[in-house]
Amino acid sequence: MSAYAHASAGTTIIVEPGTYHEELDLTSNGTATNPITIEAATAGTAILDGSSSYATGIYGTGEYNTIVGMVVQHYQTTGYQNEEAAVRTATGWQLISDVVQNNSGTGIGVFGSNITITNVVTQNNGTNGIGGSGATNVTLTNVTSSGNNTGAVFPNHDPTDEGGGGKWALCNGLTFINYHGDNNCGPGLWLDWENSNVTITNSEGSGNHGGGPTNAPDWVGAPLMIEANYGPIKVTNFNASATNSGAFGIFETPGVTVTQSSLMSGLNFRDIDRGVAALVDNNDVVTNNTIMGIWLTDATPTNLTLDYNNYQAPSGYAFFQWTNGVTYSTLASLQQATGFEMHGTLAYV
Repeated sequence: MSAYAHASAGTTIIVEPGTYHEELDLTSNGTATNPITIEAATAGTAILDGSSSYATGIYGTGEYNTIVGMVVQHYQTTGYQNEEAAVRTATGWQLISDVVQNNSGTGIGVFGSNITITNVVTQNNGTNGIGGSGATNVTLTNVTSSGNNTGAVFPNHDPTDEGGGGKWALCNGLTFINYHGDNNCGPGLWLDWENSNVTITNSEGSGNHGGGPTNAPDWVGAPLMIEANYGPIKVTNFNASATNSGAFGIFETPGVTVTQSSLMSGLNFRDIDRGVAALVDNNDVVTNNTIMGIWLTDATPTNLTLDYNNYQAPSGYAFFQWTNGVTYSTLASLQQATGFEMHGTLAYV
């Protein structure tokens, strides 16, 4: 990729089919209207391969760089978090129609601002598929994160701490459109720690699970885990399949709205002391969804709106498990005791 040394704003570098054993350190700046573009001549045929003990495939401080149609694989990171990812973005980057796979740690680490990631697959990486730290104004469209946290390189890595479809922290302005988090060891998507202004639409999580080399508990296989964020977070038309081993989770986060979604994984609220006064379940709204059941861990959320949901619970299952181990098997008993779901419906299937 020696041509990059001569690149400037507006330059497009076409990469011919082949396997390239090298790292790309992108230090030159494009602009928002004239990025520097590195594009495979035919998508999927230009392969950056780290099998020769390279740690990172694409990284750098250069702004407004665009990567199109590349495959990035087999990079041998020395760590498992976003900071050691095989691909690490900077401000203004675009990733388009790329595949990031079979890397030892995280596939894609998102950093900087004004980043767009479109039609990208990140799969079979050692810990996270795609995550971000401290990023702002990030849009992911048609992104699939699948089969990650294999444990092949970090066999003692525990997905209760990090791993799965991807973990995001300290970000502001995240938009997920048609995101798929499937068959990961760990959550399909994990919003963990002080994220703000997040929108998730037309997305899904299925087949995520615990187990793995550390025999992680089932609950880590959540389709979406919303944990310790500032909010607001809006989730619309999310499909949380019953094939996940864990439930859709709302933990210590105010201002979460979930609507028009299928939560057949179940829905779990949790509100434990995180040492930050603002990180509590408060003013959350869950309406107009189909839900297998709801249960609560620890304190009751405050100012919770829970109504107009359709419950489809397994026969003989207490569809609502609330404070102090109290369970409800009928809507009438729930309505009388809590005032929730005054317009909800329940069917045992």
